Amino acid sequence: MCDCKVLIIDDEKILCDLFSMALQRAGYKVYQATTAQDALKLMAETPCQIIFMDINLPDMDGLDLARKLRQGEPLLQINAITGNLPWLEERMAEDSPFVDLLGKPLEIKDLLTAAAASWARLKKLGVAGGG
Repeated sequence: MCDCKVLIIDDEKILCDLFSMALQRAGYKVYQATTAQDALKLMAETPCQIIFMDINLPDMDGLDLARKLRQGEPLLQINAITGNLPWLEERMAEDSPFVDLLGKPLEIKDLLTAAAASWARLKKLGVAGGG
């Protein structure tokens, strides 16, 4: 079991629950937020190292939220999840706040692969404990 905290941000509660269950089974400690405001509050109270977030949130643009979350946390591993991957890839510049862009529908194996890659990057950078 790793000591990594993962935050799932998606306004579709069923997806939050599905992703959370898969990540918990893989050994991650998982938190959920269904709005940008909930995510900001949760990150202030319980900082997570890895984030999987939907780009289309009801209360804030996902790109704006990702940039806000990354402020002061340059090593934060933020993975974007979107149903319109070509649009997001086109919109991303060199200063992208995301470490990975994942398309919907997202298969669980791809979620777990992205989580493992994020965790490995954190360990390589020396900001993650054992796992």
